[in-house]
Amino acid sequence: MFYLPKPNFSIINTYPICVELVTDDNIRTYLQNLSQDIFSYALEYEYLGQNKRLNELLKYAKFSPEIDDRNKWLLNLYNYYFAKSTNERSTLAHGYYKRLFSYETDRAVRRCCYCNANKIDALDHFLPESKYHALSVNPMNLVPACEHCNKKKKAYEPNPNDSRSVLIHPYYDNILNLPWLKVSLTPEVIKGIKRVRTNYYINHQVFMDDEVLYGRISTTLKNIKLNDNICHIADDFVNTEVIPDFVDGEYAEKSEVDLRMLFSKKADRLRQQGYGLNHWKVAIYSYLSTHPGNYDSLY
Repeated sequence: MFYLPKPNFSIINTYPICVELVTDDNIRTYLQNLSQDIFSYALEYEYLGQNKRLNELLKYAKFSPEIDDRNKWLLNLYNYYFAKSTNERSTLAHGYYKRLFSYETDRAVRRCCYCNANKIDALDHFLPESKYHALSVNPMNLVPACEHCNKKKKAYEPNPNDSRSVLIHPYYDNILNLPWLKVSLTPEVIKGIKRVRTNYYINHQVFMDDEVLYGRISTTLKNIKLNDNICHIADDFVNTEVIPDFVDGEYAEKSEVDLRMLFSKKADRLRQQGYGLNHWKVAIYSYLSTHPGNYDSLY
């Protein structure tokens, strides 16, 4: 998972500008009268997010379309004005969307905040707007994500009684310096051809140090289906770029000691380039730098 600085604007900026775009006077006035409740709800979100307890955020009936049909406009604000610009009037509102989508970073490449692998395709509602209606245009609840993670996560919501069920939040959970992502490389023979299969999992040391954090990372990986997302890419990388170099390329004439040192340097270089400790390719090089057996067992 990827950590991001919080957006430098808030619901106080996004909600009023979207409400002003509503053309129906009755609905616009209703939404304006809801403003203080919306802002108070955002403060609850902020407090619970900072304290890793977003599972405790209540779904208040006063924001539900079942209580008042006009509340469906809390979702329409996002769909009609925030997520797209159809005319000059909605340009300012959509500008906030674009700022979240193209988040500011000191890294060379912007990547999905869940898988840390794919390009940004959408903004994901961290807590689903279909259930937490008042969060639809709250910047703190909008996470830059790839199509895969956005679709696989669906309308996930945490268990109110289990803090381990809260997904890792890009704005509140900085685990960039925690080496939690591990990979195993397993040779297998398919139709007479030997290939290496990758499988990603969580460093067990995380469980030993913080069982709740381990549970949250595990819940996140399960819901975004990380292995389904990246293993085909990682498998191709290992089998088409790494393994051939053992046979007649960069790694062919080096001792195992030299190879371990080389792979460690490659992992470090990727980290310094902005991939971080927990990118899938960094995990592969880290595994190879501590490979327990002979490298020829891989090919």
